[in-house]
Amino acid sequence: MVTSKQTEDCFGKVRFGTKQQAQWAFRHYKANMHRNRGRVVDRMRKDQRPYKCPVCGGWHLTSRDR
Repeated sequence: MVTSKQTEDCFGKVRFGTKQQAQWAFRHYKANMHRNRGRVVDRMRKDQRPYKCPVCGGWHLTSRDR
């Protein structure tokens, strides 16, 4: 069960259901970054890798190195 505290910790993050979905999104945004200048997805240029979220159990993208 997801609590309200857990929901707050993941608020504003894109949640993917599987690692494969997160990896696809990461590759897609990186490959098309030049087409997305000035749009919301442009912030994803900082993202480095997908990670499994211990809070919600989904997958997010992070800008942190391992």
